[in-house]
Amino acid sequence: MSPEPLIEANTEKNEIIAKCPVCKTDVCVTEKSYRCTSKECDFYLPRQQVARFIEQFQLETSDNLFATGLMKRKKNGCENLLGKRGRFNAYVGLNKHEKYGWQPHIIAFAKTIDSAHFRAH
Repeated sequence: MSPEPLIEANTEKNEIIAKCPVCKTDVCVTEKSYRCTSKECDFYLPRQQVARFIEQFQLETSDNLFATGLMKRKKNGCENLLGKRGRFNAYVGLNKHEKYGWQPHIIAFAKTIDSAHFRAH
């Protein structure tokens, strides 16, 4: 059974958190991912990737809030992220990986962020 009918059948039970950045249909939260409810769209964002990004850079946010921000905005200002060489500011967005689906990634580093959507500890 492909995942699309399963998503469609269980959409009422799954929370709708945003519009799909690809096709603008609803995106629901499943056990392992954030998925578009459209059968024609292949958008899915693994929850593990979101959680790993938050943990790696020590962001002060929930998984759902961060994922929603990524889907709503192409560029999310993040302040005080923790890197190997210390703290830094960056803009974060979504990138489609051929094998692993959509993932959060750093678009650009910045000295200052005009409007920070997320902040690290």
